[in-house]
Amino acid sequence: MPTGYTAKLEEMNWDLKRWLVECLSRNFGMLVMLREEPWDLTEDQIRELLVKEQKDSYHRERVDEYRAELEELKSRTEEQWIQEIQNECSANRDEYDRRKAELVPKIDAYQQSLETLREWRKKTRDEEFRNFLKFAVEQLEMVENEFVLPTPPVYPAPDTSPEEFANRRISVCSDNLEYHEREMVAGDKRCQERFNLFVAWAKYVKILP
Repeated sequence: MPTGYTAKLEEMNWDLKRWLVECLSRNFGMLVMLREEPWDLTEDQIRELLVKEQKDSYHRERVDEYRAELEELKSRTEEQWIQEIQNECSANRDEYDRRKAELVPKIDAYQQSLETLREWRKKTRDEEFRNFLKFAVEQLEMVENEFVLPTPPVYPAPDTSPEEFANRRISVCSDNLEYHEREMVAGDKRCQERFNLFVAWAKYVKILP
């Protein structure tokens, strides 16, 4: 029974050099990102995809986004930052109130269920059934931290200074930008190494006797 690779060799009319370059190379790191691509790609199409991978990288897109965001943040006026603080405080309070309203009935139901199970276990004399109920109690106790009221929002406080708020937002954005810039450079290097390896492999195969 042919494998995915050997089946392609038959389709390529046993053209070993073409098969080595366009097909078998997908098994190795240089073309690992193309494993889900169509199997009928030519060498030129493979090269185009390797270049495209570098240009369309996730981190490159994030770098563009954070550069634009950082520029916008640095251009804001004090009045805009004051409005931003007010908006975020309001949004945080609304989210806290929403989560609290959502959790209160669940917490009541959880606590009532836990108390009921504990009471049933106390009243049960059959040792095996007590163990069943003990297990049920333990299951609920394991998720106790999921049924607690959310912590009220503490930042930004309504009296947070615009300067402090701006510096924190700009610092976070700058850190994100630096991270994605580093990853972009590292990713570009990996893409270039894969591209160079594929080109070298293709050249080598062509000179095989």
